[in-house]
Amino acid sequence: MYVLLGGLPVWSNFSKSKPTWSGPNFNDITHHFIYCIKAHIDISKQSRLKLQENSVATPSASTVMPRYQIAPSQIPEDCSLEDKIFSILRDPAYRDMDHGVSLKLLRSALGASQDDIMKVITEQIRLGEMYTTIDERHLKSSN
Repeated sequence: MYVLLGGLPVWSNFSKSKPTWSGPNFNDITHHFIYCIKAHIDISKQSRLKLQENSVATPSASTVMPRYQIAPSQIPEDCSLEDKIFSILRDPAYRDMDHGVSLKLLRSALGASQDDIMKVITEQIRLGEMYTTIDERHLKSSN
């Protein structure tokens, strides 16, 4: 804890009698920010290592689709739009993404209009079946 002496630095004037009061301890604030930075670096390092492990596991980049892209042929045609959206959100390649599946990816994979997709998403968020992550355009399934 720091001690303030009459609003002056402690070393400047000891001869005058002034009231003292305790000031905030800035060490706690500094410690918190350093801890946040360290946690961010650790999380970034772990996700970078996980991505490197997954990219090494793929046999050939020329025959395999890019890691985070689902082919429209992989989505069942006889399902409702809601089931198609959940099949993408629950796909193992997308389920483990920290920021979730983007609305842009859903539109390109499903070929549906944004309004139709947003109607389903809004209803499912209201029911608690999915939630937004980093912004309103990135989603994850609750299940």
